[in-house]
Amino acid sequence: WTTSELRDGRYDLVLHLVTAADGAADFYSCENNTARTESAAEAIAQDTKLQAMWTGHPKLKIIDNSTSFHEKLSRAVHHILQLVGVDAHPGRHCHYHLTCPVTVDDIPFPTTENTTHINFLRGSRMDNYMKVIHRIDGKSSTYTYVNHRIQNDQTFKTERNLSSEAYNSLIAQVDPRVQQVTKQNISFIYACQHFELGRYITPP
Repeated sequence: WTTSELRDGRYDLVLHLVTAADGAADFYSCENNTARTESAAEAIAQDTKLQAMWTGHPKLKIIDNSTSFHEKLSRAVHHILQLVGVDAHPGRHCHYHLTCPVTVDDIPFPTTENTTHINFLRGSRMDNYMKVIHRIDGKSSTYTYVNHRIQNDQTFKTERNLSSEAYNSLIAQVDPRVQQVTKQNISFIYACQHFELGRYITPP
């Protein structure tokens, strides 16, 4: 097993709930939780290491302390519901277009790099399309099936990890009219948020 295979291939979703010591320090105490042995500074240091360990997973979701604890749990549940396709709320997933190229040397944080190949399957429509994703990290590969569907003006999305055998079976169903999309990606964490910077190789 490689590091990326262990990190990316075993879980469809990784939820990281940031320690209360980072952003909600008034609620962090060892007095009311016998499982806690770390000081606030130690808890933040360990939390940062955990975030770095999972950086690069395609579905890493970091739940910070910018809201109440109840809303923090609701955000976590929202990502789970999205994963299984029963929640159409968009959440805080934003896309930005950069006008200048960026390399890993320009990012002052730990990074991981990977390449993704995206193919759309036969039978896809604008309101219901299916795609398979081959994600390559060094010598390791992971595979994902994604279905987007629009119903009553709401968008639903389901995803699941695939074995290499299942991927090869689905890749035989690729729509030949649609060009493969290839992206080179850089992943990093900043301010308790997971970012993925993608550069499209094809289509040009």
